Parts: sequence; C-alpha cells; structure tokens
Amino acid sequence: MRRIRRILACLSLVILLAPGTFLRSPEAEANDSQDITLVPVALDSANPQKRQIGALDYIAGWELRSQNSKFGGISSMLVDPNGRILALSDGGTLFSFSVAQGSEASEEGASAKDFIAPLPGFRDEDKSKDYRDSESFVRDAEIGRFWVGFEGSNRIVRYDAAMVRAERGYRPKAMRAWPDNGGPEAIALLSDQRFLAFSEEEQVSSGVTQALMFIGDPTDPDAEVISFGYKPPIGYNITDATVLPDGRLLILHRRFTVLEGVSARISVADPADIGPDVLLQGRVIAALDPPLTVDNMEAIAVTREASGDDEAGDDDLMVWIASDDNFNTVQRSLLMKFRLDMDRLDAEETVKPGLSAVE
Repeated sequence: MRRIRRILACLSLVILLAPGTFLRSPEAEANDSQDITLVPVALDSANPQKRQIGALDYIAGWELRSQNSKFGGISSMLVDPNGRILALSDGGTLFSFSVAQGSEASEEGASAKDFIAPLPGFRDEDKSKDYRDSESFVRDAEIGRFWVGFEGSNRIVRYDAAMVRAERGYRPKAMRAWPDNGGPEAIALLSDQRFLAFSEEEQVSSGVTQALMFIGDPTDPDAEVISFGYKPPIGYNITDATVLPDGRLLILHRRFTVLEGVSARISVADPADIGPDVLLQGRVIAALDPPLTVDNMEAIAVTREASGDDEAGDDDLMVWIASDDNFNTVQRSLLMKFRLDMDRLDAEETVKPGLSAVE
C-alpha cells in the first residue's frame, strides 16, 4: 500500500513539475498573517541518525508553514550570519524569518519579526504574473543593492539597499529569446563584480543550456555580455547558484521522474576561466534522493558560522537549501541546513571550465 501511495503521489506531480505548466491547489481565501512556523524534519525519517550526504553534514531542517495565502513557492534566498532568511517566491513575494543557530538549530524554532510582503514592482505592468515570476536573487554586500531575475519576462531588476524600491529594470538582448519558463532561473554575483545568469531551458547543444556573464551591472544596457554553456548533471535542471568564499560556485539542481519522484543534486564548479562559448561543468558533491527528505529544491545559500569544535577558531561553511511547494498541498516548503566539509569537498579535483567548448 505504501508503494501504491508513493506512485500515486508521483503521478500527481507529473503535470505539476512539467516544464511550462503549473498545478496549484485551489486559491485559498485571502489571509495576510505574518506568522511563519518552523516544524523540524529529519534528513531520513527512517534513520534519524543519518547525517552525511557526500560533502555535506546535516545540521537541521524544517517544514515552513504559514496561513498567509501568499506564502510558498520559494525560488531563491539569502541568509545572514545570524540565521535570518530573506526568501523570494516565484509569485513576487518576499518572506523573512529567523532560525536558531549552533546547537539550538535542531530544536523547534520560533521565528521573530517575520514578514510576508509583495516584492516592489518596477512598473504597473509588474502586477501581472508574467512580470512577477521572480526566480533568482543576489545582493552586493558592499553597496547593499539587490538584483532579482524574472523568468516570465526574462529581465533583471535592481533594487535599493532597503529592498523597497526598484531602481532599474532591463531585458538584456541575449536573454530576450529565452523560453518564458526557462530563465533566468539562477543568477550569481562573483567577487569581481561579474554577474552570471543561467537559463533553465535554452539549449545551445544536447544537454547544455545557455548562460551569460555580465561584466558589470546586468541592468545596464551597455554592460558587456559573454555567452557560455552550462552542462548540468544528466537529467537535471539548474534551479539556483551561490558563491563560496574561495570563488567557486555551488549549484543546485532538481529532477522529477514518475518512478523515482523528486531528487536534487548539488555541484561545485570553478567560474575562473569562463569565456565566450566555454562549457562550464561542475562535480556533484551531494545527492538527495528518496527516501531522504527532498522536494522541489529551488534555493541555495551559503553562510559562515563559528565552529565550536575547531581549535583554530575557523568558521564552518553552512549550506542552506529550500524548496518550492508550487502552492500545492502535495508538496512542502522545506528549509535544510548542512555543514560543508571542505576536506570531502576537495577529495577530488573540481572539473573546471575551459577544458572543452560548446559544440
């Protein structure tokens, strides 16, 4: 019976996760509650002691719940060192809440100063779904500004440091032909002010999708743009990316099949040699497959956290991932926190770009 229920649940996701389609629960009655509840989840409910997957050690995880009718659909997020999350939904909504840190992180957390609010529009047309399908999110810590990538209109909008005013929006020429439901699925800001934007679906060759590197602000029409290819793990689509302190990328991917359900992969890649028509390909460092806790994983972030076990006083790197529930009761909004083990990460040489070209 358990197997039958699993198959039925998987079948219910076929249309839901199919490219270009959405299957949502009936629209709930409007509710503007600002409360977000965090309910702890194990990495493996059948084996609560399991902690390690690849280069990651599981610290804690939660199912996020709210009565607010706009809550859900997490597509990207930022996390500050104190554990405050600023998450973006693909419905054009911002969420903010906190989780406990250190040894308290595995306990049920009560969030403080939560808020759930609409993402400020750039123009009146931003009120439409096509102009509010926000999928990617970065912040420049030095100047405080934010950039958001919108999938439905293939544009990028820059916001002020308070995230209350849209300063400038632009549809880069190189992105205008991307599928409406295909990008910019992920954007990343490198330390030298280069921006990367990844399409989920725009293919340049079999199994290779198009990505762009902007030399400067991507909302500036005069910014130089370089096109390159990205090859995700076979069968997976890119959903988000973030930058490690050493400059490498952590890239999140998801896959759905009827027989296997939803799974996720996290890869590491080195963007140092990205150039025109270069193929960027990473190495998988962690895999989330059923029966492990996993859903439609769409957001990834990295933070530093003081290590109580390291005599040298070095910080641990924490990797956070979150899922998009598609506003559907079959799925969950998950937030999961892992410690990145750098020794295991570097156990194998990272595959670097520049070794091959896009064919």
